Amino acid sequence: MKVFVTGASGFIGSTLVPKLIASGHQVTGLARSPSSIAKLESLGAKAVSGDITDLETVAKAAKDADVVVHLAFDHGMAFSGDWAGACEKDRKVIAAICDALLASGGDKKRFILAAGTLGLPPNANEQSELHRSPDMPRWQSTDLAFSYAPKGLSVIQVRIAPITYGPAELNHPFLLGQIEKIKENGYVAYPDSDRFWGTATVDDIADLFFRAVEIAPGKLPNPATLHGLGEDGVPLRDIAEVLGRRLGKETKVIPTEKLGEELGFVGGLQAVAFKASAEWTKQQTGWKPNGKGLLEQLELYEIA
Repeated sequence: MKVFVTGASGFIGSTLVPKLIASGHQVTGLARSPSSIAKLESLGAKAVSGDITDLETVAKAAKDADVVVHLAFDHGMAFSGDWAGACEKDRKVIAAICDALLASGGDKKRFILAAGTLGLPPNANEQSELHRSPDMPRWQSTDLAFSYAPKGLSVIQVRIAPITYGPAELNHPFLLGQIEKIKENGYVAYPDSDRFWGTATVDDIADLFFRAVEIAPGKLPNPATLHGLGEDGVPLRDIAEVLGRRLGKETKVIPTEKLGEELGFVGGLQAVAFKASAEWTKQQTGWKPNGKGLLEQLELYEIA
């Protein structure tokens, strides 16, 4: 199949693209810079120059594809505090992609978008309708994408674990932000109520997107939601203990409502971090995450 990937040279995309190519798919990736173009071409993909604000470029690439995997999202804008702006940008590109897919034989095409499990209510599964959290406005992108399913387009949402990590180095912004606050405060804070980070390795997440591309038509309901969770929920207390030991800092229990004051942006996210389930995803797709768990991986990272 012809597969167009936004965010193709990013963290997940650069792991997904080789899997798709190795399976015989023709992959085109959206690339914002000369270095990203070179990276995609080195992986064997065709690069299209542009970013998610270049709606005409994105629509043309989508029109030529059988499947679009939408991984790109302006996390920089979102993490700076402008979640609404980042989500509005996301909805514009989703509309451009889905309109192009429908205009070019949408009943035979598939749109796969990335979302997240963060902000879902405790123990939510893939069928949960309770995704419209005021803390996570990205749900509006999901609703927009899902509105194209009744029009004939196959739509799959992959909710990614909030902590998705690789084996080489600790580069996740949530964990790096927490470590920065630990150094600033002189101790490791964790909440007095149960809060959890859902986790997965980048290889396992890329494999789930690969399965979403290849799964047979009609195997899943339309629209469908998949959960990318290698671990349903690692207690924040356990993470705090590992970080405290590695950094030589004491741990301190704080009221959950004080997380934002103690940890800033990351604390606000931790306050809405609950366990979720990926059992239905595994049953329907055969997905078997097998990467190292987060606590094991934290022992292997260089943390200073």
